[in-house]
Amino acid sequence: DLGLIEIDNLTTHLNIFGKAGTGKSTLIKMLLNDLHNKRPDVGILILNLAKPYLEDDYPMAHVYKFPSEKFRVPYIIPFDRAMISIKETSNVFAACLGLKHMGPGIFSETFQICYSKYKRFPKEVKAFFSCVDECMKAKSWEPEYKQHIRTAFKRRISEMFYRPDLETTLNLLEGESSGIPEWFIKWKDGETVLLDLTKCLEDEQHLIGMLILNMIEILISIDKEKTNKLKYLISMDEAHRILGKSSDKHPESPEFIMKNRTNAHFSRNFNEWRAKGIGIITADQHPHLLLDVAIDSARNKILFQLGYPGNQIFTGNMREREMLLTLWERYALVITNAERYLMKTADDNI
Repeated sequence: DLGLIEIDNLTTHLNIFGKAGTGKSTLIKMLLNDLHNKRPDVGILILNLAKPYLEDDYPMAHVYKFPSEKFRVPYIIPFDRAMISIKETSNVFAACLGLKHMGPGIFSETFQICYSKYKRFPKEVKAFFSCVDECMKAKSWEPEYKQHIRTAFKRRISEMFYRPDLETTLNLLEGESSGIPEWFIKWKDGETVLLDLTKCLEDEQHLIGMLILNMIEILISIDKEKTNKLKYLISMDEAHRILGKSSDKHPESPEFIMKNRTNAHFSRNFNEWRAKGIGIITADQHPHLLLDVAIDSARNKILFQLGYPGNQIFTGNMREREMLLTLWERYALVITNAERYLMKTADDNI
């Protein structure tokens, strides 16, 4: 039980940072189990990016593991407002492929052509990218330029998307009128769901994580009653695997473009999620590796012992910086609005 942070204030998001072994993961476990007991109506989505058998900590959770038949994250949601799905998914694809200028427009145009012709999207993600190439092939560009652009798209798409397990995960659902995966329906209905991405490659984690967050943005509506109550919670430990900064600082590199577009895409979404009753717990051992949106969007922060330079991100006070370097296990600095507290977490007795 956080005590200092009200459950409904989690819609303003929460950072939990600290070195391995300082109490970060234990606090997350206790918080989520406590939330489940006190507010069983709140849907809890746990994105497991690093810890095998994390489900042992959450006996109440429905577990879906990559790769498996039930672990599905469709590359686009056949939403009744198709243009919203098209716009958001086009931006996600461009971000994940590190395409700076032309990517969103080409993907959006292809989606619109498919939808206007067939009133549906291709079932297989590979078929969609074949349509992307056909769309570029039909352009009246200068031949050498056209070939260059098509080759660049094909190379990045094949490197990222053409892996059997990943393709199966991203293909649209057959025989499902809504096209929405089972895990999402359970989470939206207020249940606890754990998505295990530990067997994904790093770029697969980023892509699937982006599509999951995109699905949430598209399918969760604004709370028209404006209750400001927490309805849904997302928890990400080792969040840099989805929301990490680029290690390549060259502004024209695919990785830099990818991470920059990711930051821009979710800066808007995360700040709007309070109106939807969505809260995010972002946790990591190394906060300096995270995109600005992962830190700036959270009003509440719990900081266990942090090394340099993580200890310098949250305070300009030299004494607080030094304290963060030497905090004992299970002790944490809590920052909520302009207030600061020193907290000792409870024993893990769950």
